[in-house]
Amino acid sequence: MPPRHSELAGEPSIPEMLADPIVQAVMARDGVTQREVEGLINTARRKFARMRIEPRQTDCPVSAATAVAE
Repeated sequence: MPPRHSELAGEPSIPEMLADPIVQAVMARDGVTQREVEGLINTARRKFARMRIEPRQTDCPVSAATAVAE
């Protein structure tokens, strides 16, 4: 069987991790479903997307030197 893309990249994808038998066993022991984990991941993605800082404008009227001096 040829390696999957994520194996070539060095990290498994989230679906690959959730399909792993050891991860499934731990989730079953903890009473957590795959759907709950996926929901948590999606919630975190949305929160991080809202927290993302917009890039600086290149035409900012205050230079870095002026900002440090203030």
